[in-house]
Amino acid sequence: PEWAPAEPLCPSVLRARVLAGQAKTVHSPGRGAINKMNKRWRQHPPTVRFRELYREFIRECILPLVDDGTGKVVYQAEPALRCVMPGAHFPTPLHRDVEYLHSPSEINFWVPITTVGGTNSLWTESEPDKGDYHSLDVGFGEMVQFWGNQVRHYTVPNDTTTTRVSFDFRVTPFSMYEEYSKELQSKCKESRVFALGSYWALMER
Repeated sequence: PEWAPAEPLCPSVLRARVLAGQAKTVHSPGRGAINKMNKRWRQHPPTVRFRELYREFIRECILPLVDDGTGKVVYQAEPALRCVMPGAHFPTPLHRDVEYLHSPSEINFWVPITTVGGTNSLWTESEPDKGDYHSLDVGFGEMVQFWGNQVRHYTVPNDTTTTRVSFDFRVTPFSMYEEYSKELQSKCKESRVFALGSYWALMER
């Protein structure tokens, strides 16, 4: 596909098509072109509407689950949209989120938009270091909550005939975020990435 199509192209879909061998680029578009494409996607009306619904979802469904009595929750400002087409492309390696400076107080939520299972899903262990890896078999309209910070998880090549579409995000109770944020700031400069208004946003009742 062209890097500036008539309709803004979802970066996740473009990446999935390239990995599946269904799309190729004749040359590197450069950082400027990529930023322009991403900006068009973020400003696209359906994308704007999705973010509005996402915030409503956080307020109405997630906040009541993790409210620590403050009436507030810190949540991932932009959910990760994922599209994985059938094929043997490189999967997500085994990992825990703590390996990427994430707080142990974080809770992961995974929302498949398509029915998933087997190789067309996320694989995880049931408890930290238990090693009993299994696929999360989830139907449309269902959501998975898990402790990705300490529970190891990964994906495998999708050898089904179905494309997996999902979004996921992390949340943390407000009081625990404040504590971890101060600790992280004293340790490394990367802490600014996890500041409110950047990676994180605040939701109140």
